[in-house]
Amino acid sequence: MMSLVVVDEERVCAAGGTLEAGLRLTDAAHWMTSAALSFARGLNDAPKIVALGVAAAGRIGLDAPSLFIVGAVVMGAGSLISGRTVTRTLAERIAHIDPLEGLAASAVAAVLVLAASVVALPVSTTQVVCGAIVGAGLRSGSRRLQWTTLRSIVGAWLITVPASGVAAAVVSTVIFR
Repeated sequence: MMSLVVVDEERVCAAGGTLEAGLRLTDAAHWMTSAALSFARGLNDAPKIVALGVAAAGRIGLDAPSLFIVGAVVMGAGSLISGRTVTRTLAERIAHIDPLEGLAASAVAAVLVLAASVVALPVSTTQVVCGAIVGAGLRSGSRRLQWTTLRSIVGAWLITVPASGVAAAVVSTVIFR
């Protein structure tokens, strides 16, 4: 059972009273790691998108400020279009983990993506989070993992790299003629 920490005036706490708006330490930690992970995602993903845009900017007539705006709009649109599905898959369809294991997975993913960003290593935040969730799920045995979902995810990852390479070759051939 998790303990509830309530912040209030000393007299209220001494009398054993509580307010409805208590703050669980684990809830606060989840919010902090989620914020750190969101920051890390932006820090790691934005330069990748902008770099792709820089490569094409001269051809399509975009200046640097416009490029950043387009990048932000594209990232936001991607989150709106598929963010809920990705989040639901990560939260519910990979492993059955408890809130503390989820907190550990979120913290580890945030640290790893931030560390990768510091050394300019482009990583997939989604793949890092997925790996952290799998690791947390494996802590109590492989039975907690949803292997069908994991096979689908790994299969998509294996198909994505060659498919994106072919698509990039086709698009660059058309753009840079």
